[in-house]
Amino acid sequence: MSFGHWPASNILALYRLADVNDSSGNSHTLTNGGTVTFGAGKIGNCALFGDANSSKYLIHSDALGKDLSGDAGVSAWFMLQTLPASGESQVILRWASDTGTSRYFRVMYINDGGTKKFRVVCSHDTDNNLDYAIDLATNVWYKIDFNFGSTCELFLNGKSIGTASKGTGTTGFPNAVIGATYAASASSFIKGNIDEAVYFNTLRSAADIRRRYAFERGMLM
Repeated sequence: MSFGHWPASNILALYRLADVNDSSGNSHTLTNGGTVTFGAGKIGNCALFGDANSSKYLIHSDALGKDLSGDAGVSAWFMLQTLPASGESQVILRWASDTGTSRYFRVMYINDGGTKKFRVVCSHDTDNNLDYAIDLATNVWYKIDFNFGSTCELFLNGKSIGTASKGTGTTGFPNAVIGATYAASASSFIKGNIDEAVYFNTLRSAADIRRRYAFERGMLM
C-alpha cells in the first residue's frame, strides 16, 4: 500500500476522498450522509459538498479506536465555494472520543459578527478555543493541519497560526466527521470541497507539516 510519503505507521485513517474508503488499511470506511459526490480535486478526486450545502457530510460512527486523551492530529485540503454568513460555522473536520476522559475538537471556518476566522474548539465550546482571524478566498485550495495534544496547534499552508490548551468536555457522539459537526444543523456544513483528510495517532512536528505541504503544493498542483 502506497501512502505517498505519509508516515503510515502513525495513521489511523487516510481518506483520499475519491470515495468513502479508508486507504490506511485500517478499514475505517465512511458513511455518506446526504449524498456527497466525488470529482476532480486538489490531488486526484475529492469530496464535493456543493456551494449551498445544508445536509451533506461524511462520517465514521466511532472514534477510529482512539482515546483522544492522548496525542492525535488531523490534516486536510479544503476549498470554500461560499463564505460563511454572519453567525455561520463551516466545519472542516471533527473528531470525538468518549473513552476515558471525554475529548473532542472541531476545526472550522466561521463568520463571527462580520469577522471571518478559523476557530478550533478544543474539547470545550466556550473555553479552550483557538481563534485566528483571516479572510479566505473562494475557489482556492488551503491546507490545514491540527495537532491535538496538551498544547493544541493549528497550521495553515504549513505555517503555525495559533495554539490553545486541550480542555475536557462531555460528548455523547464519538465519531470522526468530514464536512460537518455531529448535529444536523444547516449552519455547520461546509460549502465547498475537501480532499486528503487524514487522522493521526500522534502529534506531528512542524517540520513534517511544512515538508508535506511543500511536497503537495509543489509536486501535485
